Amino acid sequence: MPFLNGANKVLQSEGLKGIIFELNEIDPNFKTIILILKKSSFTEEKRFKVRNEPNLFNIFFLRK
Repeated sequence: MPFLNGANKVLQSEGLKGIIFELNEIDPNFKTIILILKKSSFTEEKRFKVRNEPNLFNIFFLRK
């Protein structure tokens, strides 16, 4: 998960209003990723299942 840890400065940027992640719900880092985004003031806006991929979603997060 180094990509997300390294993105801390970008996630804190006031200019960033939304972000999209492709996440697998059974990934051991799933809850940690969601927590990092929540701490950066993002909330889940929409979730779309990826066809033919169990537990994989494209998730849209918006800063509230």
